[in-house]
Amino acid sequence: MKWRYLKRDVSRHGQVRWYFRRGSEPKVRLPDHPGASKQAEAAYFAALDRKPIAPSPMADKWPAGSFGALATAYLRSSKYQALSPVTMAGYRRQLDRLRADIGHLPYLSFRRRHIVQIIEAKASAPGEANNVLKALQALFTYAVKADLLDRSPAAGVEKLKVTGPRAGGSETWFPEHAERFRARWPLSSPQRTLFEICWNTGLRIGDALRLGPQHIRDGRVRMKTSKRGVEIDTLVLPELAEALAAAPTPHLTYLATQGGRTRSAKAAYTWFSQAARAAGIPPKFTSHGCRKGLLTEAAEHGASEDQLAALAGHGSTKSVAAYTKKASRRALSDAAMMHRLEKGENGTEAGPPSKKVGQNVK
Repeated sequence: MKWRYLKRDVSRHGQVRWYFRRGSEPKVRLPDHPGASKQAEAAYFAALDRKPIAPSPMADKWPAGSFGALATAYLRSSKYQALSPVTMAGYRRQLDRLRADIGHLPYLSFRRRHIVQIIEAKASAPGEANNVLKALQALFTYAVKADLLDRSPAAGVEKLKVTGPRAGGSETWFPEHAERFRARWPLSSPQRTLFEICWNTGLRIGDALRLGPQHIRDGRVRMKTSKRGVEIDTLVLPELAEALAAAPTPHLTYLATQGGRTRSAKAAYTWFSQAARAAGIPPKFTSHGCRKGLLTEAAEHGASEDQLAALAGHGSTKSVAAYTKKASRRALSDAAMMHRLEKGENGTEAGPPSKKVGQNVK
């Protein structure tokens, strides 16, 4: 979303500050970037509507040396402000909860075992526990670099293993799922528009919801991802071009609400999953599975890790290596089965097993 009249400056102490300023009107101080939290977003829209902004309940209430004071300093730092809006919002949500629970404790007293205890307390929701761990690691890394700590108590703490129905994340979409979805949802429907964007670009749902005509230039999708700030520059395939041409675009995004607002990623995630169920597609096939389907197909057609990273909007190849490894295993497996098939067609059979098989090594 484009935040109109949003201004940013940095104090002489390195503190990043956000303001709303419309024309020659006085500046209005915002608690944070509008995309970082619901409170900051509400403050932005209050300023946009010329309404008074409610004070932050967390502002400056923590004693020096406390966990709450450290978290507050981090959330005001240029290090935090340099993160993407999605990451900022996630870290702020977790740190606000921790400040409410343990903000009074001195941060110098934290040890590795305390971080483990915080994470283990959320073992019933391992995904959420791992999000807390990421925020704590970012917080204490900041403290170390600011010479407030000698070492981070969160360093080296392992993530919890996700098990059960949510293990492995979203299922990968394949062409048969795509055809089933297209048969259920016609062109010009928002469900179909969102599907074609995710399926043909690999954008995460938050970025797919931001996509608008201004991002389509010379037959290409060109935009920065909200999570990593990486520039996406990919071809508009015929299926996507057809869907975008059919989508109503009275606003800046193809998937804006009737009021012109950008849709919530969380609500759209659920909404899209329900649309997939209505098309007869099993659970766990979410919008993120479309992204996985595109990368899987590209890997199986020989795309390199660098090509996959560019397609996925990753700054490195680490996160996409699994796709090339999976494609290589599939190719090797197919080659082995073809070898056996060819032997059968030639009328030959495998010889008796070697005598060494099963024998003990002396």
